[in-house]
Amino acid sequence: MDKEKLKKCEEEREEYLNGWKRARADLINYKRDESERLKEMEGRGADRVVRELITVMDGFEEGVRETKDEGMRIVYGELVRALGRCGVKEICPGEGDRFNPKEHEATGETESDAPEGTVARVERKGYEREGAVLRAAQVILSKSRKSQKNNQ
Repeated sequence: MDKEKLKKCEEEREEYLNGWKRARADLINYKRDESERLKEMEGRGADRVVRELITVMDGFEEGVRETKDEGMRIVYGELVRALGRCGVKEICPGEGDRFNPKEHEATGETESDAPEGTVARVERKGYEREGAVLRAAQVILSKSRKSQKNNQ
C-alpha cells in the first residue's frame, strides 16, 4: 500500500509541476504579448502626433521660404531636429528618380527631359517613421516630349 501511495503522490506532484510550468510559460507569453501591444499602441500614438506636426512643418517651411525672419528659421530648424530625434525622415525624391508607389503619390504629369514615368518634381515632401510611410510625397511625373508630339 505504501508503494501505491507513493506512486499516487508522485503522479500528483508531476501533474502539479506540469501545471505550474504551463502557468509560468503562459505568464511569460502574456508579458511578451502585452509589451509588444503596448509598444504598438505607443507607436500609433506617436505617429498620430507626428502627422499633426507635419502639417505644422509644411506651414513653417512655406513661411521660411517667404520670409527672412531668423526667428522663424530657428524654430523651423528645431522642429525638424525634434522630429528627427523621434525617427521621422523626409521622403523627398529627386528629379529623375524612379516612381515608388509605396512612398510617392503621383498628382500629375508634365513634359520633361527625364525618362518617362520618373519624378519630374516634388509638390510636397513625404515623411516616414521607423520604415512606415506617414505621408507619401506628392510628385509630378515626367512625360516625354516625344509622346506628347505623337499624341497631337
